[in-house]
Amino acid sequence: MDGAKAVEILKMQQKFLGNILKGFTPEHGDFVPVEGMMTVAQQVRHIADTFTWFRAGAFEGQFDMDFEKLEAENRKPVTWEEATATLDAALAGFIALLAPMSEADLSAPMVDNPIFGMAPKETVIGAAADHVAHHRGALSVYQRLLGITPAMIYEMA
Repeated sequence: MDGAKAVEILKMQQKFLGNILKGFTPEHGDFVPVEGMMTVAQQVRHIADTFTWFRAGAFEGQFDMDFEKLEAENRKPVTWEEATATLDAALAGFIALLAPMSEADLSAPMVDNPIFGMAPKETVIGAAADHVAHHRGALSVYQRLLGITPAMIYEMA
């Protein structure tokens, strides 16, 4: 996989996630099905933060393993506008980093870490896609609880 292919995968995930997010309005940002769960906006920010986490871990050798701190960040209040802006910025930054990379760059091993060991750096692209899929599903459930019929995720138009 080279940078162009990695970018293609991330842009496809961005599109699929956008298909779900377009069903929400800013007023839905604070919706939470059950106390203790993340709000809609917190989930969106969490997706963004996880893109940044994968990027830092694979390409900067810095997987932050302080999950208590990360969870505290997840729980901080955030507006819909802030969350979607954070998502857009995280994806744009990750895409800009990946775009010029060669197959050799992406197949190079990560710094040894407790998440992926020394797997090829490109491993985080699939992991990020899996993570987005998990939250797309959760956000689809949130929509159903709000009386919204989720969009077909895989529409490319």
